[in-house]
Amino acid sequence: MTQGTRAVVGLLSDASVLPTEGLEKEIDFPNHLVAVLPKIVHRYEVPCPWAFVICYLFFLVLTKMIRTGIGFDTHRLVEGRRLILGGVDIPHETGLLGHSDADVLAHAVMDALLGAVALGDIGQHFPDTDNRWKGADSLKLLDRVTELLRENGWKIVNVDATILAERPKMMPHLPKMRENLAARMGVPVGAVSVKATTVEGLGAIGRREGISVMAVATVESF
Repeated sequence: MTQGTRAVVGLLSDASVLPTEGLEKEIDFPNHLVAVLPKIVHRYEVPCPWAFVICYLFFLVLTKMIRTGIGFDTHRLVEGRRLILGGVDIPHETGLLGHSDADVLAHAVMDALLGAVALGDIGQHFPDTDNRWKGADSLKLLDRVTELLRENGWKIVNVDATILAERPKMMPHLPKMRENLAARMGVPVGAVSVKATTVEGLGAIGRREGISVMAVATVESF
């Protein structure tokens, strides 16, 4: 019995609508629940209004699950590299160092998505020891992560990310970053938030040695 199913059974037993004894053996996983639910309602002579409530509650449990994941990534700024964030090539004297294109925004978003559904992180899926990902476009990697979520029964609800950088100014580029990420994840632009802030000159980021991104993603089952 799943945690959600057990919670509904407990709620109904507390209301003296259904007994708990025996139900946990009958309902061992969601697909089985669908098959035995009508029999349970009939066997325990559940009154019609409660039968409707039971079916509705279990329907919600079986058809919707929401999860949240957190992603964080940092890349060093060096000369001779392009600065790419959210698929936007930003003119700057230094760029981010990495095995792929080092798009730290896309990386943090991918880690948040993978974390939400417990599918590891980008280091596991796209290791820097694999030459297939050398210089890779991180938005294409995001395509694969989005596909992976769908294959496992999840769709993306929304993403919220914050870029931590002293320079360059991010504000002019944020709308295009949002558009790029939304298009690759298959969600409306309104479901993707990208913000930027400085760290008031503190630490490595304050010394303009690198850029970090924090991201939170929400997904739901389908």
